[in-house]
Amino acid sequence: MRLVVGGLQDEPSSPQQMLVLYSFAWTGLAIGFLPSRKLILKYGEEWRRGVRRESYEYPRRYVVAPVVTVIVMCFVASALST
Repeated sequence: MRLVVGGLQDEPSSPQQMLVLYSFAWTGLAIGFLPSRKLILKYGEEWRRGVRRESYEYPRRYVVAPVVTVIVMCFVASALST
């Protein structure tokens, strides 16, 4: 995976820099999903009980939160790893 992401850059990144970037990105994703955890647990419980919906409503604010936190954490990781 490092070859794909790190190899596309003008200056290849070291494995240490990529490790920092990946760990911060996953942490940002986990933090971003915190606001929607009750909704995800509710849908999971319904699925476990056999309730199948045609479509699941997922408000826009719950989509924006993970995207923003991952982007911010990637900027922080790149600042810390250089």
